[in-house]
Order: sequence, then structure tokens, then C-alpha cells
Amino acid sequence: MSEVKTRAERIALKVRRKQRLVRVALGEEKADVVLKNADYVNVFSGTVEHGDIAVANGLVVGMADHYDGLMEVDVSGKIVAPGFIDAHIHLESSLVSPTSFARAVLPHGTTTVITSHSLRELEDTCDQLALLHKGGIIFESDIQDLKTSLFKVQVAFNYDYGRELFQNIDMLSFSKKGTVSNFIVRGDRERTIASLRSMNPILLDVLPLSLEEVFIYEMEALGYAFKDILM
Repeated sequence: MSEVKTRAERIALKVRRKQRLVRVALGEEKADVVLKNADYVNVFSGTVEHGDIAVANGLVVGMADHYDGLMEVDVSGKIVAPGFIDAHIHLESSLVSPTSFARAVLPHGTTTVITSHSLRELEDTCDQLALLHKGGIIFESDIQDLKTSLFKVQVAFNYDYGRELFQNIDMLSFSKKGTVSNFIVRGDRERTIASLRSMNPILLDVLPLSLEEVFIYEMEALGYAFKDILM
């Protein structure tokens, strides 16, 4: 019960934070910081516009003619531009320290770099996941509760069996050691579990998917063979 309560409280906190962002964006509540009288680059239209920029909970929530803030900074005559996020860089190949690298790239607009190539490490860094493909969002979810049609099953029987036992399940991968098998499934979770239970397994469990597994199999569904490259 304590885990359920903690999870419920965490979700409620996220909802309250998002509700506050909406109120600030609408001008119903003061922002944490407002950059007043800014000339800012609109990355959607490619134009330079004039107005206030509101920041709340560390996020830019609005750009409009007027915002009130707990802290207000007059940036008249200055241009505010979004920083470039370099999502794939080999920092070690630059042969300089992170500080020296920052000095080199900041004047050119780069404010953030991601040097990790391990999706496992990104699980500890990011809280939200969005998978983009050809200008569209395939899915968006909280990292801790990945909402995808994929799930991992671990099952065991007290007799010898193979993949053919699960012909009615849309299985994307299958591995078996001894009597225990693990596989990635796409489809209705409850229906799949009910089908497996009817086969009287001695072990049946649904395991959490890693970010790397979600990436590989979601992209494979779009025609990419990442598994052949990464595995």
C-alpha cells in the first residue's frame, strides 16, 4: 500500500506542477522569472518578436506582450535566442577538458551537450521520453512508467517447449534458458497474460522494459534494423 500511495502522491504532484505551468502561461499566476521587453527568436516562424518571456519551474511557459513575475529582469535591447542542444557528441574526441570545450562552443550558441551513448544512462537523466519519426511523435511517456504497447514477459513450464507454443502471441523477440523463457510482446497486456495463465505455467511475470528495448523494438516496427546493429 505504501508504494501505491507514494506513486499516487508522485502523480498528484506532477499534475499540480503542470496545472501551475498552465496558470502562469495564461497570466493567471506570477511566473518565477520574467525577461521583460525581450527581442526573442521565434523558432517556429523564424522571426524576431518583442515581448516578455515567462519562466516557471525552470521551463519557458509563455512569450507574450506582458507577464508578471516574482523576479523581473529588463533585457531591453538584447536578443534572447534558444540554446542549441547537441544530442550526440564524442566529448572525449575533442581532447580538451569539458570546461575548455564549453568555452569553445558557447559563443556559437551551443548550451547543452549529451555525451552519453548509453540509453541506460539516459534513464537516470531524463524524466520524459518522446520518440520522434518523420516529424511526428510515435509516443510520449514518463520514463518511470513507459506507456507503450510493448511489454516483457518471463514464463516457465515444467515440460519442454519452444517458441511455437506461443503462436497466438505477437512476439517480437524470444529467448529461453532451461525451462524459463523471456520475450517481448506487442499487444493487449491483460489478454496476453490471461492466455498465458490458461496454459498453467509454473512461473509468470511481467518485467519492466528498459529504454533501450523500447527504442529498438519501436523503431524496428517502423522498418529500422537497430537490433542487428546494436546486438
